[in-house]
Amino acid sequence: MHLSSGRLLAGVLSISVFVCLILYNSLETQTFEHQRNYEDQQLELEKLEKQINLLENDARRSGQLMQSMLKKVFEERQELKSKTSQRMKDEEKEKENVDGAAVGFLPPPKKAEQIKKEARNAEEAAQQKAQEEQAIHGVIHPPEEPRKAVEMPDNIGGKVGIVRQFLDRISSIPPDNMCFAAISMTTPDNNNIQMLDIYTKLPFDDPDGGVWKQGYDIVYSEKSVQREKRLEVIVVPHSHNDPGWIRTFEEYYETHTRNILNNMLNHLQKMDEMRFVYAEISFFERWWAEIDEEKRELVKGLLKSRKLEILTGGWVMPDEANSHYYGLISQLMEGHEWIRNHISEDYKPRNHWSIDPFGLSPTISYFMKLSNFSNGVLQRVHYSVKKYLAERKELEFMWRQLWGNRDNSTDFATHIMPFFSYDIPHTCGPDPKICCQFDFRRTPGGGLDCPWKLPAVHITENNIKERAQLLYDQYRKKAQLFKTNVVLVPLGDDFRYDTEFEWNNQYANYMKLFKYMNAQNAWNVNARFGTVDDYFRLVHERLHEDSDNLPVLSGDFFTYADRNDHYWSGYYTSRPFHKRFDRVLQHYIRTAEILYSFMRMKGLEEDNALRLFGLLVDARRWMNLFQHHDGIAGTSKDEVMTDYGQKMFEAIKKSEEIIVTAADFLLRGKASRNSSITPSLLMEENLDTSESLPKKRVVMHGSEIILFNPLGNLRMETICVHVNALNTIVVLASEPTVTVLQQISPVLEFVNNKWVIDSKLYELCFVPTIPPLSFQKYLFKFGTPHNKAMIQSSFTGLQSSDFDTAPLGNFTFDNGLISAVFDPKTGHLASVSLKQGKSIPVKTSFVWYGARMKSPLPLKGTDNPSGAYLFLPNGPAKPLKIKQSFLAIQGRIMQKVLIANDGNMTFTHIIKMPLLSPSIEIENTFHLDNVQNVELAMRLEAGIDNGDEFFTDLNGFQMVKRRRFKQLPLQAHFFPMSSSAFMEDETLRMTLLSAQPSGVANLASGQLDVMLDRRLNQDDGRGLFSGITDNRKTTSSFRLLFEVPSRKISVNTKARITAYHSMHAYGQMLSLLYPPVVLLSSLNEGYIDNYKLMNILFSCDDTHLITLRTLAAPTIYDNNSVRIHIPRNSYAVVLHRFGIDCRFTTKLLETCSAMLDMKRLFMKTASRVTETSLTMLYDHLGDVNDVLLEPMEVRTFRLDYI
Repeated sequence: MHLSSGRLLAGVLSISVFVCLILYNSLETQTFEHQRNYEDQQLELEKLEKQINLLENDARRSGQLMQSMLKKVFEERQELKSKTSQRMKDEEKEKENVDGAAVGFLPPPKKAEQIKKEARNAEEAAQQKAQEEQAIHGVIHPPEEPRKAVEMPDNIGGKVGIVRQFLDRISSIPPDNMCFAAISMTTPDNNNIQMLDIYTKLPFDDPDGGVWKQGYDIVYSEKSVQREKRLEVIVVPHSHNDPGWIRTFEEYYETHTRNILNNMLNHLQKMDEMRFVYAEISFFERWWAEIDEEKRELVKGLLKSRKLEILTGGWVMPDEANSHYYGLISQLMEGHEWIRNHISEDYKPRNHWSIDPFGLSPTISYFMKLSNFSNGVLQRVHYSVKKYLAERKELEFMWRQLWGNRDNSTDFATHIMPFFSYDIPHTCGPDPKICCQFDFRRTPGGGLDCPWKLPAVHITENNIKERAQLLYDQYRKKAQLFKTNVVLVPLGDDFRYDTEFEWNNQYANYMKLFKYMNAQNAWNVNARFGTVDDYFRLVHERLHEDSDNLPVLSGDFFTYADRNDHYWSGYYTSRPFHKRFDRVLQHYIRTAEILYSFMRMKGLEEDNALRLFGLLVDARRWMNLFQHHDGIAGTSKDEVMTDYGQKMFEAIKKSEEIIVTAADFLLRGKASRNSSITPSLLMEENLDTSESLPKKRVVMHGSEIILFNPLGNLRMETICVHVNALNTIVVLASEPTVTVLQQISPVLEFVNNKWVIDSKLYELCFVPTIPPLSFQKYLFKFGTPHNKAMIQSSFTGLQSSDFDTAPLGNFTFDNGLISAVFDPKTGHLASVSLKQGKSIPVKTSFVWYGARMKSPLPLKGTDNPSGAYLFLPNGPAKPLKIKQSFLAIQGRIMQKVLIANDGNMTFTHIIKMPLLSPSIEIENTFHLDNVQNVELAMRLEAGIDNGDEFFTDLNGFQMVKRRRFKQLPLQAHFFPMSSSAFMEDETLRMTLLSAQPSGVANLASGQLDVMLDRRLNQDDGRGLFSGITDNRKTTSSFRLLFEVPSRKISVNTKARITAYHSMHAYGQMLSLLYPPVVLLSSLNEGYIDNYKLMNILFSCDDTHLITLRTLAAPTIYDNNSVRIHIPRNSYAVVLHRFGIDCRFTTKLLETCSAMLDMKRLFMKTASRVTETSLTMLYDHLGDVNDVLLEPMEVRTFRLDYI
């Protein structure tokens, strides 16, 4: 078809008119843009001004070097000012003379996130310059020169030029800057206290410190008392309530906690000067359900008047070693949501209280900071570390994240209790035999006494002078350990204040003591009851008055020791069955949370929404309860662990119901959608009881499975299911003619000390590619198997009519990315080769530790053997003598080696290599039911020269460097591994990823010992009064990853205190913790072939959706304490961006943008998006559109739908 000249002319005229209209309407927009550009430049200048101020301060301390850098930054600022001035002139000229050639789609105004990003880039540029100057003077290696971008002609105009400018603006941190950010976030500020440095300095010799056994003799000058600021003493009554330990959660509530909270309500109203603090919301919510509305209002009044303070406000006080950060956030959100809904939107906890967890993680302090908390109190820190910090008055500090060295945004004010315990004998001062006398629960009639044989007595007119002097002296001595002359004196213990007797006696006697003390002018003291908030207010006031600051500390507080060489590294592994159960439950609940939220968005009818939300809340709360520091730690009585297991089993079943109902609802066409009908879907894995391992359901001919990817990232990984016929094939429902990579293999089981082939079942493995947060349907039907596996065995007698068999000689597996050689005598891994790489010697074996019964000299005092808490081996590990039989399954999609031991410790060790997987999968199944005092470990040895350093994770969130020290015993070198550890040298990194928490050690260069299970026949003297003999058959799963770092990116590995995984490692970790959900269905159920829940994909694989959580309205409590949980039409989106070690990947950094459109992220556009604090107690101002996540950030957003 040819255009006439008239039509062509008309078209040109139309376009000309359109362009003129655009020009006319764009003048005002350009003016706005020029103003915004100018404001952006001003922000950059302000950022540089701040940098200059910082450099000026540094220059005063560092002399000539810093002055040189300062001069360069001044020059940069002047150059930027000149450019800004010239640009404004040019822009004014352009406004008057618009060049038609440059007309196009104008870039939109910059978002706040972009401004922040550009300011950060300016700061990093200055830091880059500073590093170059330092390099010249020999301080660090010079940074790598950034790669030069391909230069484009300056005269590009029109749409091409403006589109290019727009893309430049919205892009994430450039690759070099991203690497710079990650690398610069691994080394500490030299002015900070670093825990690894402290360990290097400590002798760990434990001399007798006198009355403060693990410390030193504290003295003070009575003459200086009058010259000092007044001694402020805040005595804080508290009661520590364990939601399960010696008794179950319900038993503790019935026997203690109900009385504690009833007494609190009654006595705080009558006692004008009394105060009380409380932490565990799981108990508090149970009590709230029982009391009437009048009493609830009285509780709110006590909180408002600050006589009562809620500390932390989490569902529990969580274990900080074994808990994963998903569980930590979940239990914190559960407690805070309840507070917001039932106490008041105006009442918000401010202070953190972690006095009983057995070692402390900075991950928790970061989450408290993100929740807008101000301060925290800790207790269980190694006694040598406490002494070191006390000598320097550094028991109070700003706890900074290992990766937070660029500013103070992660700093969290922290107080460590200096003495042995949080009980009353160890909190008033250094001498426990004196402090115990001021625990007035221990007076006659209270049912307790003092073990030092000096009883507590009532305060009378006859003894008050002597008694007050004695207590005042302890307060004054304790004050010598802190900077501000303000003393925190906790007054409580486990399940205290449950009697009228204690409330009346503590209050009456202390009020007499306070009155007398405060009247003594020579003592210059003001003592009274108070809360933790009262204490920190005074501390910060004193610091402000003195123009002083707390020191900055980074690092963690593992492994904890309370005396002698008694290191609490045993609980990292105790009850591994329950530890693994916890991770499986977290996967189920996270999936249920996400799918329930999409059901609500999609219009689930109210009746079913209410019922399912009740199931979800119940399941979440049982999971959150297990995060308690005697739950997931595995340190409760046998019957209590059984109770936890039953609660988690019920939570899994409730989560399953939500998952299958949601899948049924979302996958049916609108016409056939009816959520009141019982779904026909089943979970492929079935759990029969709370004490058994899951079993696979069988996929029958003529049925289908539906896969759900619960991650926000595309995944391609091998899925294996059991089928009932050899001639079974799988096809993608939406494209049945397209071949799916698959393999059919035998199902083997080790029964009665021999390997047996199941004659009725087969394993079908295939490789799907599943988009983020998506469902995909696959059909199973008759057909000729595409790939049949071959069986190779090290023994005779194994026959199969379905599969070829062969003797097993030297054998090697290759999955396309990794080649693995196995020892033909043992079946164990012998070496690994990466593509185009050299062979890496690798050895796997099993070892065991015995339990010592008596402490070695020169340790003093009584000793305790290994138990639920303590790991006290009787020497180095011994090799496990294995009566093994092994075989190999070889195929294109999945290759396996199966090793079994038929000795006293029956277990199987399976190594898997799925097609194109970057990792080797390891699965150990064991049952320590026939041994005594044995601790079983898997040992990995590789040709890596890591010296005395390796890295373990903290709560699956961050990595921390560990180091061996000659002055520490073997048990001190075991650390918590929540989900990963790695060791590396300059040429190779070996990463171990774990599906369950356990203890891990690097006892020699190139070696990792990973604890698997422990069976101990005696108590370790830490209050449990029992050993660990309830071992269950348990499976532990790992992935082993080998990676070669790029030599092009220089990292000062010796200086860094933290590190990051590669993107491959993060992907494998997420796959291990959150595998695809497999649902079984019969044909013709009407389910659509696929369904996507995300509208916009994460362009960066380093962005992780922690959860999508439907928010709860206030619970309705009826007269029988029945709870009705009501969902809101609002949702919490919690996102995390990993810190990536870019030495192992560059593709990600070159192609992704971390900018997210939050409103359009999911299938239904939100009416409003609000950024909040982590647990949603606080809202940030303004509506949110685009969001830029920085490395290691966690951020929460509320999506509201009207």
